[in-house]
Amino acid sequence: MSERFKRFAGEAILVVDDEADLRELVKDELLEQGATVFEARNGNLAFDLISKHLFSAVITDARMPDGDG
Repeated sequence: MSERFKRFAGEAILVVDDEADLRELVKDELLEQGATVFEARNGNLAFDLISKHLFSAVITDARMPDGDG
């Protein structure tokens, strides 16, 4: 796919989910669309990343151990 048509080119997106396989699936699709992707396995780690980076979007699981979405 041409860089010109990558939907999320230049966007930083945070993916938060306690299920590694699902997190990886979402991350791979976003990377394919040109995004810079950050990952967190729980809400607490997500808040830490949010305090350090500016994200265009956050995709999160609603229920997770150790801090939910």
